[in-house]
Amino acid sequence: MSIEMRLLALTATLLAALVVFGAEFHASVLATMGIYGLLGLSLVVLAISGQVSLGHAAFMGLGAYASALLVLRTGLPAWAGLAAGIAIAALAALLIGGVTSSLRGHFLALTTLAWGIALAVCFRAAGEWTGGASGLSGIPPLTLFGHPLNGPRSMAVLSWGCALLVVFAVTRVQRSRVGRALSAVRQQELMAESFGISVGGMRLRALAASAMVAGLAGGLYAHYLGFISPSPFDLSGSIKGLMIAVVGGELSAFGALAGTWIVEGLNWVLQSVLPAISSSASSLEPLFYGLLIMAVMRFFPEGLWTRIDRVLAARWAPVAGDPLPDRGQASTTDEVVLEVERVGVAFGGVQALADVSFRLHRGEVLGLIGPNGAGKSTCFDVISGVNPDHAGQVRLQGAPLAQARQSGRLARSFQHTRLLEDRSVLDNVMLGAFRRTRTGWFAALTGRDARDESRVAASAHRCLAQVGLAAHAARTMSTLSLGERRLVEVARALIADPDVLLLDEPAAGLRRADRSRLVELIRSLHLQGRTIVLVEHDMDIIMALATRVVVLDRGRVIADGAPADVRRHPRVLDAYLGTGDASC
Repeated sequence: MSIEMRLLALTATLLAALVVFGAEFHASVLATMGIYGLLGLSLVVLAISGQVSLGHAAFMGLGAYASALLVLRTGLPAWAGLAAGIAIAALAALLIGGVTSSLRGHFLALTTLAWGIALAVCFRAAGEWTGGASGLSGIPPLTLFGHPLNGPRSMAVLSWGCALLVVFAVTRVQRSRVGRALSAVRQQELMAESFGISVGGMRLRALAASAMVAGLAGGLYAHYLGFISPSPFDLSGSIKGLMIAVVGGELSAFGALAGTWIVEGLNWVLQSVLPAISSSASSLEPLFYGLLIMAVMRFFPEGLWTRIDRVLAARWAPVAGDPLPDRGQASTTDEVVLEVERVGVAFGGVQALADVSFRLHRGEVLGLIGPNGAGKSTCFDVISGVNPDHAGQVRLQGAPLAQARQSGRLARSFQHTRLLEDRSVLDNVMLGAFRRTRTGWFAALTGRDARDESRVAASAHRCLAQVGLAAHAARTMSTLSLGERRLVEVARALIADPDVLLLDEPAAGLRRADRSRLVELIRSLHLQGRTIVLVEHDMDIIMALATRVVVLDRGRVIADGAPADVRRHPRVLDAYLGTGDASC
């Protein structure tokens, strides 16, 4: 049994003991805590994909009002009403997310605040349906075998049972193919897109899943109390959910449980203590919440549970099985793999590339060089598909580049390393195989991804061994040196099993020993039949590795040929030195 499962079992045991042996009042407190724990968990689901919401209690309100109205107005069974409320919250999230998913940063936060306030206003304005500010009463409870579940003890069991199930689900997803993709979307959007991850699609699915959890919390709230009003679902409710997520750790499911105990526990303590001190002391309650947030942000900026999560993650690794089947690399032939024809790119009035054309043959190591500002990075971005806004054509084995990228036939490293800092080296490499498997959210939740995960893990171990980092698989990415990080990027590209491997200045910033190590790795990949495009400033590395060199200057090709011939080319010497000096 994993450590997380043991923690879940221990938590469930302690909660059961509190429900059974505690007073009725304590059970009612636990029931409310479980419901708000679900709201906090919904924000964790959202934060994993790099999104934040300042109006998330509105989804809780949608779940509550939809379930209550369907049961009251149509006679639908309470459980069916609860399920319908969850579905309606998810549908609303899809509609809202379809409009807002392209927003980032404070624009997204302000937008969530706006629609959160708007929905809360709608709850009040639709008085004929919702009861307006006076609220909606007479909501029937959920039942089990004919027994109502509106008692504190039964609701405490139900709400916390749902919360623990969500924790289990979030933990499973975070350690799956989908979880790695969500981390990439949160930390490195450009890198995620280069490995076939739909950033907008992932964010939208995460928002819908988050709204479902919030809708579940709202439905339980409505059927537990039998009465709802708009006030719990306005800005104050959203802030409470956000506090729960932030205090515990917004990227941690277990952190949301810890945050629930702290925030809700503080709430009950203050409500008990402050009135006993003074009748006016209750107005100081927000002060204590502010002090709590300040303390957490100062001493635990990532939340109280995040460090524990990292320790647990370091002790976990997927079981490796048989590796994914590779296509195999053919020996050097005259087959044209990549064609670049009359490519042009302009940024405003600046022509970065103009009529750039060249071909890449299978098994070649093509060096792409030029002085600063020559257009190398722009050309590399066009070849890798990062910059689709260009004139001319780029084809891979005769197919348009967009189609080739979707099939995973290109993989790249980056000039400035783009890695998942809070995940293991193994996880970072496994991300490169995203296109080679198809398991999704449901497979992760049900464990049906086990076979694919074991095969991807085996392939990742093999690629790490190929770059000399097999012993570092379990290390957290942020602990590696720059040289090791660049090798991890190469391993991540190799696991994609691409037809063309694109390396963008892989030796930049490396020490002499690390450069030698990298040169030997690229040379061995070439001997294995890999087709490589190498952008590099270090001419010694280019001359040692490239079988052919293309030289750019001011956005145009000025030379294309064997390294020795290019090195003596007059226009190349002039571009690098401004003279015809052959000592370059």
